[in-house]
Amino acid sequence: PVRARKIAVPLAALRDRISASQCKNLLEKGVKHLFAHDELGDPFLDLLMTAQGQKGALALVEKALRMRRARKIPEALQILAWLALHDHLDQEGRYQLALTRLLADGKPSLNDDASAPGGDATMGYFAALVRDSFPVFDRLRKESTVLPESLLRMGRHFSAGVGNERRFGTDLLQFVAEKHSKQRAGEEAKLALRVGGV
Repeated sequence: PVRARKIAVPLAALRDRISASQCKNLLEKGVKHLFAHDELGDPFLDLLMTAQGQKGALALVEKALRMRRARKIPEALQILAWLALHDHLDQEGRYQLALTRLLADGKPSLNDDASAPGGDATMGYFAALVRDSFPVFDRLRKESTVLPESLLRMGRHFSAGVGNERRFGTDLLQFVAEKHSKQRAGEEAKLALRVGGV
């Protein structure tokens, strides 16, 4: 790994000469090593980012989305987490990370407490987006892969907050109550809205 990093530094100086096909190769090799938890993934992906910048980040996000559609959620999450760790995600990328994390969490119990554990990364990702005025609710209600139980869990969590987060949580609960009214999640959402005085 140290040797790979030493080689990557002079290669980065040649970034203008790295072709599109070489960048694609860097992406594939970097992702392969990332999935294998091999430290060689970092130099490959770092070189890709040096050569292509935001274009490389978008290519990695697209790769993650293809993985997610193929139901390879942990792999998609690894790519997006790497991008977040190295500060290469824009708001859309951060939304995709939050959504992928929500899908990775799986189906929550309907009896989950309204407030998630203090270290719940999923809620943290969405909270940051809500605070940044990203249209999270509009995007989530169009996502067919998100379970109503997951939306209910988020609605309960955020409706216990204040300001924009509370409004977001209430909107989610109302959406689940209306769209999934005949399912248990819809009934639970209606109950949460009544208890919350909405």
